[in-house]
Amino acid sequence: MLKNAITNKKNKKTFNLVFINLLVIMLADSIGNGMSCVILPAILNNLGGKSAWIGTIMGIQSLLGIVIFLPQATFINKVGERLSVRIGIFINVMVYIFYLFNYKVFIATGKFIEGFADRLLNSSISKVVYDETDEKYNRGKMRAYVDGISAIGTVVSPAIAAALMSISIKIPIVLSIIILTISFIFSKNFPKDINKNIKNEENFDKSLGIKSILNKYYLDHLKKYFKNKYIVAITIPSILFSCLEVFYSIILNLYLLNNKGFTYSQVAILWSVISIINILLQVPSGFLADKKKYISFLLCILFNAIGFVIIISNINSIYVIIAAILLINTGCVFYTTAMSALFGDLTTKEFRLSESESYRMIRGIGEGLLTITLSFVFDKNAIVALIIIGFLIILGTVITLIINRRFEKSLEV
Repeated sequence: MLKNAITNKKNKKTFNLVFINLLVIMLADSIGNGMSCVILPAILNNLGGKSAWIGTIMGIQSLLGIVIFLPQATFINKVGERLSVRIGIFINVMVYIFYLFNYKVFIATGKFIEGFADRLLNSSISKVVYDETDEKYNRGKMRAYVDGISAIGTVVSPAIAAALMSISIKIPIVLSIIILTISFIFSKNFPKDINKNIKNEENFDKSLGIKSILNKYYLDHLKKYFKNKYIVAITIPSILFSCLEVFYSIILNLYLLNNKGFTYSQVAILWSVISIINILLQVPSGFLADKKKYISFLLCILFNAIGFVIIISNINSIYVIIAAILLINTGCVFYTTAMSALFGDLTTKEFRLSESESYRMIRGIGEGLLTITLSFVFDKNAIVALIIIGFLIILGTVITLIINRRFEKSLEV
């Protein structure tokens, strides 16, 4: 009895240590991401305001994701979550150090390695959250705390970055480096082998040859993926919707700064408001996704159609443009929440891992190609790029709506 009590006390202490570390790490990461929303457009403007070169880096990074997803999972299992998390934070520190140098080669290098850091960090943290929690430790509550801390960081950090940039663009970059460095030092307290008792089912079989590796870890997954016609179909609108990545990270900010007369402070306020709205929409969008998915998709079509017409028009009122962007964002939040729920419905229980990983790989190819293409189009003609993005989002939503309807009909048979 005493032994069990001591074990439970140790487990609770370990859990609390993991929990506190996660909150610190996620807060630091979200502050860095929030500041990047303002810092990166300013850097690009200083380097000529062109997006093709950075879009190409992002596109290549997305394409590489189809190759590294398996080695990354193996790496995390091999070295453990603590080292994986610390490497992810360290790479992000290096990203901002590269941002200090006002040369394309350094900015491109920073943006390129940032993708690897984010994947490693997010995968490691997600694994910890699911492995270290259960009904007893309130998995949902822990997830909510982690998401809440992240939301706080993304709400306040753009405004902080904009205020500091009025003095010098290097100040918010240095601040990001300091915050992430503190997080890196703090992560040393992260338990080293928190999942040592969990059976490792994802270890890479070193005895396999190249052909066997392709068959076991790729082709077998793809065969299961292509057997599910609904998942194959839903991949198409998902690829179309992936244009949002380059829209939010590069195109929108540069368009507002160079075409609509926004200041960096106004861009920062916009991103803070977007973060607040995303928080407020979590519950209602989830409720609607469970009850009436088609309404979520219809709202997305309506809001994006109105929003994109406004931002590509001759309207230059900052308040009207902000309202239009918030309308676009609201429609996309309703879509992504409903899409996530629909994806869970479409996957089969026995092949869910194969279907989801294959889906992510194929989507990554489309996202990479779209990111490169749209960044080049934007440099040639910003309005044309925005028209294409709006069209792709609406088309993707219409296709999703059709797939959802056909799936619901199949359940009625």
